[in-house]
Amino acid sequence: ALEQDADAFYLTTDAGNRGVVPVRHCIRANAARTFTSNTLQQAIFNSPTNGRLTLETGTYLFDGIIAMTSMSGTTGNGKFSINNGGSATVGAILWEAWGHDAAAEATGAAVGGSWHVIATQTGTNIVTTATATALAFSVKGTFEVTGAGTIVPSFAQTTAAAAVVSIGSYLCFNRIGSD
Repeated sequence: ALEQDADAFYLTTDAGNRGVVPVRHCIRANAARTFTSNTLQQAIFNSPTNGRLTLETGTYLFDGIIAMTSMSGTTGNGKFSINNGGSATVGAILWEAWGHDAAAEATGAAVGGSWHVIATQTGTNIVTTATATALAFSVKGTFEVTGAGTIVPSFAQTTAAAAVVSIGSYLCFNRIGSD
């Protein structure tokens, strides 16, 4: 059976197995984005306008991969925020990030990570601080939007540089219900 309500689409393959059909809202960098050289939160994406995504009230799962180059050789690292400057009210949240601070794409490096229960910038770098100039990290988690509006996925560098977000970096959001 196929059902729909104000929260989601559902499929039932057999008795007792009702599941949510994902409707993915994705943001993907189709062009490189160069950050201003500072340590403030900056939108990760250029498009849609100002890197914003409009979300309605509900519960969301999210995942993505962000890669950056031309970061500081002092500390090529930083802090992620799911919503910096957006108009949505984000409620309960849990997310984790895993990545590596490397010399360049396809270069091995130590892997590290952290987990968080806040939507805005944390005091913790995504991975253990190193001196490489590239950072790639995967992020995933779940959060509630308690007041509909826009979210602006953002990143703050630990040490200022004109970092470049790599083409193909993305975040996807699945609304899974009202709560």
